[in-house]
Amino acid sequence: MTDEDAGGRAVVCDECGRLIALSDPRCPYCGASRLGSGVSQSIRGWLRGRSVTQLLLAMNVLVYLASLALSGPELFASGGGFFSMLGPSSRVLDFLGAVDPHSIRVEHEWWRVVTAAFLHLGLIHIAFNMTALNSLGRTLEEFYGPIRFILVYMGSAIGGSLVIVAANQAAAGASGAIFGLLGAGFAYGKRRGGTFGKAVRGQFGQWVLYNVLFTFLVPGISIAAHLGGSRRALAWVGSSCRGRAARRRNRRRRRGWRSSPDSYCCRCR
Repeated sequence: MTDEDAGGRAVVCDECGRLIALSDPRCPYCGASRLGSGVSQSIRGWLRGRSVTQLLLAMNVLVYLASLALSGPELFASGGGFFSMLGPSSRVLDFLGAVDPHSIRVEHEWWRVVTAAFLHLGLIHIAFNMTALNSLGRTLEEFYGPIRFILVYMGSAIGGSLVIVAANQAAAGASGAIFGLLGAGFAYGKRRGGTFGKAVRGQFGQWVLYNVLFTFLVPGISIAAHLGGSRRALAWVGSSCRGRAARRRNRRRRRGWRSSPDSYCCRCR
């Protein structure tokens, strides 16, 4: 076997320094095992064919498990409310990047507005959010596509975190992003129109109503994060829809101008 026969992407063997195929678990020249090759191949195989929703679910669960492991004995000593049962300690939450207005404003740790969306206060907290993400994410990812979906999700998460900072509160969780998905689903139904759009708008409108009531009636929930996330999503989707509508109008006008001036004038009315 030669270097050219390896095929595909190539890496350098740590032992002999020759090029080998990325898919080779062992060097065909010296027989040395590639460090981490099995793990990396397993990860690539798992990622192939997965949706953005599944990746977000996995990231949230992995971060939650890591936060529990880092808490150590503090895991069972930490108090808190209903949503903090079996949750990481406040020390670990701060270390991993929960929203803290002082750290963001004074120490300029702005990365917290992103990392806070992957942290959760306890088992009930992450169970609620991941159930909602699994239900909403699959539908909205089909509506918007993976790229727009992740933009709505992360934009809503960041928007919710910024509202929390403005309200001078400390918080963590994916609730802002979840509320953003609710707002994006309602906006999609309104933009789609027709019977299908009306059904989507009605379904998401009910979910928005239930979650708003839940937000105000259950203590310990960040109202700022929920409202900030939904507002950011509606603003982004609205601007995106207006931009696409303007581009469609421009295309129709150009086509009308090329065909005949009369038809162009009629379409402008």
